[in-house]
Amino acid sequence: MLVFLVGCSDEQLARKVLEEKRYHSIEITGYIGFGCPSTLFVHTGFVGKDVYGEDVKGGVCSSLFSDEVMVRH
Repeated sequence: MLVFLVGCSDEQLARKVLEEKRYHSIEITGYIGFGCPSTLFVHTGFVGKDVYGEDVKGGVCSSLFSDEVMVRH
């Protein structure tokens, strides 16, 4: 049997993590296919402003199997 793991996105988790890190004006852009480590399968893109008010574009990367989450931009 052949099994393929395909990446996905999680808008609720991404928004929660970004808000906890004081990002604002967040717009979730959906799945991103790059920018996250290969060990993290959930890749959610976003645009918004960081704590300093600077425009940022990036992704929230998270695991299906643990609580590991990282913000990349």
